[in-house]
Amino acid sequence: MEQEKMDQTERPDSGSGSGCEPCPLCGGRGFTLWRKADGELYSRDCPCEMRRINRLRLAKSGLSDLVERYTFQRYRTPEDWQRTAKEAAQRYLKDWQGKWFFIGGTSGAGKTHLCTAICGQLIESGVPVRYMQWRNDIPPIKAAVNDEERYRKLVARL
Repeated sequence: MEQEKMDQTERPDSGSGSGCEPCPLCGGRGFTLWRKADGELYSRDCPCEMRRINRLRLAKSGLSDLVERYTFQRYRTPEDWQRTAKEAAQRYLKDWQGKWFFIGGTSGAGKTHLCTAICGQLIESGVPVRYMQWRNDIPPIKAAVNDEERYRKLVARL
C-alpha cells in the first residue's frame, strides 16, 4: 500500500512549541492520511497520539511522576524472588495482548513499581493503558456486586 503524505493543519496541543520534537510519522498531528490506489482517502491514529492521550490521563491522575520514578532500570533485584518478579513483568511486555498482569505480595515487595514500569513501557509504545490500583478501584466494584447494572458499568471500564 503506497501512502501519499497530505498537508494537514497542526493540532494546537500536538507538541509544537512545547519543546518536544514533532513525531516523524505524523509531524505532531496525531494522525496520518494516505490515498490507496483506488483514490480513496484513509486516516489512522498515529501511535504518538495514544502516547499523548496516556500522558494526559497520567497527568490528570497524578501518576506522572510515578511513571518517571518506577522504571525497570530502577527496580533493584538483590533477592531471587525480585529477579523472578521483574523477569515475569518483562516477559509480559513481550506478549501482553489480550492479557492482564497481576502481581500480589506484601507491602514493599515492589508491586506498584513493577506495574508502573509496565505501564510506562506500554505508554511509550503507544498502547492504551488503564492503571488500576486495588485499594482505590476494587472496593466500589465489590460494593456493587448485588447491583448488576452498576457492577457491569464499573467492570466495563476495565
